[in-house]
Amino acid sequence: MRWLSFPRIIDVPFEICVATLESWQRTGQEGELHIGQSRLRWPIRQDRDLGTYWIGVGLDRGPLRPPLRMRLDIARWSRVSSRTALELIPCPPRPTSGPAISCWTR
Repeated sequence: MRWLSFPRIIDVPFEICVATLESWQRTGQEGELHIGQSRLRWPIRQDRDLGTYWIGVGLDRGPLRPPLRMRLDIARWSRVSSRTALELIPCPPRPTSGPAISCWTR
């Protein structure tokens, strides 16, 4: 089952986008980078077969609710374009019993 996702195409070359995220990874504290109340969770993972990257995200939903677990996929928009495709994908809810399913790994 595929959950709702939030795709965006940005006018930033793919290589610069990945390099920027990697540099943020070096400056993050305790494996996370806080952006407002939300956070990116390291490490950046790579799918070498597809040439894509992804990173875990904890999206803030206010003081009374826990962060929403999401995954940010980062890919080249096309072979001929330098644009970057970003897609924010909510993780499925954690099961109340049995092994936890993580959308932060593939």
